[in-house]
Amino acid sequence: MSLDPMMSQQKMPSDDVPRQMLTLLVELLRSGELQGLAIGGAWRSVEGCLTGRPGLGPAAMELGLIDLAAEHCRTVGSAADMVSISRGKGGNAHRAMITVFNVTTFFAGQAERPDLAACIASGLFDICVEIVVAFAAAGVESLRDTDHIALWSALMILNSAGTQSGCEAKIRGTASALAFSLVHSLDFIEELGMTTSSVAARICCSVFGRDEGGSEFTFQQQHVDLLTTNWSQIVRAYGYWVTVKPSADMIMALELTISDRNKPLLLANKDFVPYLVDALLLDPVRKEKRLFRAIYM
Repeated sequence: MSLDPMMSQQKMPSDDVPRQMLTLLVELLRSGELQGLAIGGAWRSVEGCLTGRPGLGPAAMELGLIDLAAEHCRTVGSAADMVSISRGKGGNAHRAMITVFNVTTFFAGQAERPDLAACIASGLFDICVEIVVAFAAAGVESLRDTDHIALWSALMILNSAGTQSGCEAKIRGTASALAFSLVHSLDFIEELGMTTSSVAARICCSVFGRDEGGSEFTFQQQHVDLLTTNWSQIVRAYGYWVTVKPSADMIMALELTISDRNKPLLLANKDFVPYLVDALLLDPVRKEKRLFRAIYM
């Protein structure tokens, strides 16, 4: 990151220049003058302006960045096209969606979520639902043609927006597609627990985790193992997670302790109790508690 003048806090100590570049890039994208891979390149530059600069979150909202992302996703084609390598126009959809996901991280934990409201109003949330369904509908034979980042980004946006009014019912309607996503995991950054299955498990946890009976989804041990690994990395500030503050979008241990059928799965994971202990420890470097919804059972 230090080699990129837009992303480096050392070379760009204030947000002024990245803000100006962000404005120019959004105007360029909105103009319709860019074609082909140049569109994805512009979105990548927008992401570079925003990375590590949460102060630009409000600016992104004022520029209508999320509405623009939804428009650009639609230009790629159907949801099946968006999640396809061969038909996805060079990954233009995933470039727009991962930029939106980065914007949502700036507002995590806040009472007001204009970012998520924009995801729903713009239709981007529905696009993400369609992408997950299209991925499952394509079947195992299409896994090699799947745009991993498009699917991961769509799942992350669903995970963040799932608590908004009217969204849970739509997610419950994708239970079979989420189950397919859990079984057929694709890597984004596997070493950090960033896989499509880990996000799908997180969504299932937040939506179906409290269900006692008659649920559209049933948790299995492998799902809980994926979640526990991810939660442990978050509270330990491991790798990518060192700059990310734990929030309700990320850790859903509480949801899985409600249902009696899920508790044995948690206790069967050898890392679950160590995770609870880690969540109670004081970080000696940051001098802040990384405690987040640790569960007393």
